[in-house]
Amino acid sequence: MLVVDDEELPRSVTARMLVAAGYRVLTASSAAQALELMEDPSVAVRLVITDLKMPGMDGRELAERLYERSPAPQVLFISGYPSPPTIGALPGPLLAKPFSEADLLVRVRGLLRDS
Repeated sequence: MLVVDDEELPRSVTARMLVAAGYRVLTASSAAQALELMEDPSVAVRLVITDLKMPGMDGRELAERLYERSPAPQVLFISGYPSPPTIGALPGPLLAKPFSEADLLVRVRGLLRDS
């Protein structure tokens, strides 16, 4: 699993929740860093959790790049904006920040089950 967020606190908190639930988690502070991690053939990521708004390449652009891969990982968007202006254009589910550990784990388990 890969958590991508340009802000340290939400990135580390999300990663800690997932590790506590038994998942192996990588983190990236940008979409570019996430793509670089994904280039490593020893890294198998089934789910990417990405912030929607990030400087440079945003979460939507990251997802589009990831969906070009084979196999493509599932993508869960997270956002502090309760209703992002382009929500209808998202190619995956959205979890609004702040979210509870329970809400995060329900979404993660559902996406991993569907992949």
